[in-house]
Amino acid sequence: MSTSLKKIDRAQLESSIQEAVDQTPLIDIHTHLFPPEHTSYFQAGLDSILTYHYLSSEFLSSSGFSPKLYRSFTRQQQAERIWTHLFEERSPLSEACQGVVTILTQLGLPINGQNYEFLQRQFRDRMNSTSSYMNDVFRLAGVEWVSMTNNPFDNDEWSLFNKTTWDKKHFRPSIRLDDVFLTSQPVNSALKKKKRTDKGLMEYLSKTTSSVQPLYFALSATWDQLHALKRDKFFCTSLLPFLAERQIPLALMLGVKRQVNPLYGLGGDGLVGDDLRVLEDLLSQYAENKFLITTLSRSSQYPLLVLAKNFQNMRIFGFWWFLNIPSIIRETLTMRLELLGSSFIGQHSDARVLEHLIYKWIHFKKILKDVLIEHYAKLCQVNWPLTREGIRQDVYNILRGNAEKWLNINSKEQKR
Repeated sequence: MSTSLKKIDRAQLESSIQEAVDQTPLIDIHTHLFPPEHTSYFQAGLDSILTYHYLSSEFLSSSGFSPKLYRSFTRQQQAERIWTHLFEERSPLSEACQGVVTILTQLGLPINGQNYEFLQRQFRDRMNSTSSYMNDVFRLAGVEWVSMTNNPFDNDEWSLFNKTTWDKKHFRPSIRLDDVFLTSQPVNSALKKKKRTDKGLMEYLSKTTSSVQPLYFALSATWDQLHALKRDKFFCTSLLPFLAERQIPLALMLGVKRQVNPLYGLGGDGLVGDDLRVLEDLLSQYAENKFLITTLSRSSQYPLLVLAKNFQNMRIFGFWWFLNIPSIIRETLTMRLELLGSSFIGQHSDARVLEHLIYKWIHFKKILKDVLIEHYAKLCQVNWPLTREGIRQDVYNILRGNAEKWLNINSKEQKR
């Protein structure tokens, strides 16, 4: 047996898992990030971190502050209010608040007893060189590259691809289809100009696909909207065959209920009840298509795993939105390993602010290590021949390899 395949014992197990998790270069297959060259959409820095909608909604609900007055503030004024209320007047116990603490700590900023003005100055000093700062963030998160969320029907957002130079090393495209199926009158869009004719729309999507080589197409929807999609002629007879022919996955993010409280803006979205029967029908009827699936409620996680065992044309990915809290991640990761082994895509950050990459991946990797130790320890107890190489391959698959395979990364690399 070669050195790399040498069997390890229980005493070496924890360090082997730690090493495998820490040394795997991550890919983040779903974010809302954009490169700094797309200046209107690039978000980074203290004000963006503190006014993220998770924190805004926590602030409004806990403080009783007027949402209308809050919206009238500048972003800097909002950020200062949030810092004072959530970090100075009380302990930062929520996952969103602890995420901020992790970001500040990893960036090496002194946070004990510091006020907003001090931290703002520290950030400005660190961000003098945007490219250098961005590289630092990716390094601290352990992330090699991320997938953007790109709306080809918003001319301003899509204008990124009209630029001759932007950071293609760290940012890769995906195509978002919400404007096609889930909004009736998109503003400032290519879709409006085409008046939603199936032929014109398919020609446009084919052209954009050839142009940008997206990793996948994506939709976020309620279960009722997914029912409607199954009855949509364009979706069933044009889009799905197009994706199947090109082996481009369709990512479905299911279970969000938009604007439960419109006063909270993005933070006012909520949950809607589960109906996995419609997903089961979709997977069965379109077996040639590849689907990436994530759902928003805790109650849907176990039945979703059962579907994943029964259909080879779907992959579960990550912990979306309200599920991205340690207690649920730990519970669900355990179920996924127990039912699927390592055949799922571990995580995506859903980051809207650059620095979110740091805390979301650091927090997830800590939980992953703990859960894997529990599972591998059972194999050690029965003297299963575990090796560092075997553990490294399992971890690679969870953190990267499964996503690379499902997204045809190797073939796309050859075309880049």
